[in-house]
Amino acid sequence: MMMIIMKIIQVKISILRSLP
Repeated sequence: MMMIIMKIIQVKISILRSLP
């Protein structure tokens, strides 16, 4: 469960970084 949450957070950070 925690691993899934960490994975989602990483994806969110990746999306935020891809934004200008």
